[in-house]
Amino acid sequence: MFGVMNKQIEQQVARARRVGFFIAEHTITPAIPRVTALAGQVTTWIGEAETEGSDQVQGFGDFRGGSGTRDEMARTLGRRLRQIGRTARSLPRDLFPGVREQFRVPNSLRYQQVIDTGNAFLAAIGPIKAAFVERAYPADFDEKLSDQIAAFETATQRKELGNLKRRGGTSGLGVTMKKAKEAIDELDAVLSVHYRDSDPALYAVWKTAVRVHVPPAIPSSSSSSSSSPSGSGGGGGSGSTAPALASATTLSSNGHADGQSDTAAIEPRVNGKGGVFVG
Repeated sequence: MFGVMNKQIEQQVARARRVGFFIAEHTITPAIPRVTALAGQVTTWIGEAETEGSDQVQGFGDFRGGSGTRDEMARTLGRRLRQIGRTARSLPRDLFPGVREQFRVPNSLRYQQVIDTGNAFLAAIGPIKAAFVERAYPADFDEKLSDQIAAFETATQRKELGNLKRRGGTSGLGVTMKKAKEAIDELDAVLSVHYRDSDPALYAVWKTAVRVHVPPAIPSSSSSSSSSPSGSGGGGGSGSTAPALASATTLSSNGHADGQSDTAAIEPRVNGKGGVFVG
């Protein structure tokens, strides 16, 4: 899923936390300098991973939020620009020469075209603003248009910055957990030697902490339901064929239970002639 840690990263973060908990709980006396240094690195990288995971989720939320807001604003702003364009193109040519050409709006507007067209309209409105006000536009309609354009640009910025933040969190997680894994692997080499002979019970606990725990897969509803047998009863698949065989026997004997056939039979059709009863 976009915007969240993948399973492998989650497992590595959980492993790093277990290692940190273990070292904090089981202090080594006298201290092993290399273990102390590596444990400090792991603690630092756990904090960085949490920050990067937060950036990943927050960035994805900003990206989605900015995208949705921008889509809605683009439609609203596009309708407003077309309304202004229709009014401008209705102005008398002799009194407002060249105005119609300044207020053309394409049938479809890309997002950057919405911004560019809006700013062009704002520049062209100034000298003829009175003509719009005379035609039922509020006195501050150009200021409202400017606010709409600014809000649209803000939504665009939110989307783009959110995407960058999400991407930074994702790539940062990969780098951070790679460094954490290298430190934990070195810790494992040192502590395994230390605990194997000195404290076998704690050695087993350490190996559990340092192991990457993979949760069992949750079966889907389709795979969890077992396929039903083709026949009923304890005979498995043969149960469905028994009635068919009995029916065939009954039909072939014309209803006689002892399997004897009637004395009358139908002669097969030959050369298009109908069957003939024979004694």
